[in-house]
Amino acid sequence: MLEVNKINLSYGESNVLFDMSIKAEAGKITTILGRNGVGKTSLLKAIIGLEDIKSGSIYLNKLNITNLSSPLRASSGVGYVPQGREIFSLLSVEENLQTGFSVLKRRDRKIPKYIYDLFPILSDMKNRRGGDLSGGQQQQLAIARTLVMKPKLLLLDEPTEGIQPSIIKQIGEVIKYLASTEKIGIILVEQYFDFARHLSDHYYVLNKGKIVLSGKGKEMNKMKVQSYLTV
Repeated sequence: MLEVNKINLSYGESNVLFDMSIKAEAGKITTILGRNGVGKTSLLKAIIGLEDIKSGSIYLNKLNITNLSSPLRASSGVGYVPQGREIFSLLSVEENLQTGFSVLKRRDRKIPKYIYDLFPILSDMKNRRGGDLSGGQQQQLAIARTLVMKPKLLLLDEPTEGIQPSIIKQIGEVIKYLASTEKIGIILVEQYFDFARHLSDHYYVLNKGKIVLSGKGKEMNKMKVQSYLTV
């Protein structure tokens, strides 16, 4: 589904990603782990087109999206939930969700019922301003807003950061549902080992812009992986 082939990314003179290659399959959860500053967010931004790569290629369902703009990648089926959520605090919950219509054809511009089924609190609070929601509720809104875009591939950048345990559990259940039932490919950037191992079909561990470990989620070695998660 997604193939990232030997991409290199730099910020000025500073190299951030080195010959990075990953794959993500439809209906599977691929986890990217590593401590802060190793290139995880940069990798996601390269995939969605928010950062230009120096070399390499990115394919989505065999379509070369390497040179497509970020809006065109979104229209092609790449959804991105950024770290920090970035919801519109002055817009209502429903209006935040409707911003996902921007990449859809007019006839498809409606909020799918299953989104409110996944996040019932958003239905109850659809007329509340986004800024009035708790951090966990805002994270649910950020994910739901991206699902309105009907992505084939969903990029999640540390969705558990600063979230209470009950919401973390719910988000984990939603991620599993989206992969297994909706057949969306998931790329999950995460720092928490147990959460990642519980969800992962495949995983990659990054260190200093390079892949240092990879494999099947069920074969993830806690000692080895955590050695790259602690400072």
